[in-house]
Amino acid sequence: MKVKPQKTDSYSAEGDASSEDIARRLKLDKGLGFLVRLLDTRVNVLYERLTAQNDITPRQFGVLLTLYQQGTLTLTELATHIRVDRSTLGEMINRMAERSLVSKRSNGNDRRSAEVQLAPAEERAAENRDRCRTTASRITRTISARRSSAFHAMHEACRGTCGRRPR
Repeated sequence: MKVKPQKTDSYSAEGDASSEDIARRLKLDKGLGFLVRLLDTRVNVLYERLTAQNDITPRQFGVLLTLYQQGTLTLTELATHIRVDRSTLGEMINRMAERSLVSKRSNGNDRRSAEVQLAPAEERAAENRDRCRTTASRITRTISARRSSAFHAMHEACRGTCGRRPR
């Protein structure tokens, strides 16, 4: 005897479809998560082509560009600017400091906090600034105003839906 699945309180777009029906019809490649991951992959490929390097990740580039534009920031301020969780950012900053991309020091006002800045004005820091300028310029030129505004609108819609902001 075949057991009929019990109905649940949740409803799908197809109405009162069973779990089996949903599992048969669900197309992962049409889902938002899949499309966002595909977009992320394409952005990373474009980033590597435009920068002609793979030593600095797109997130690290975001850190370097933000520090270049804003100057010294606390970890919390930087996390807010680049929309990354503070604990994730702390680990990334430690790795970047080991590579002399940035420098990190205790915040005199609050010992629990740290300030981050571009590495001291050595050849490496100057190279990073030039790389930030060049990459930002290339990326800006490749995105039309219409696509840029559509991307930002989609980003804002997703952020509102997904909820969490960096601590």
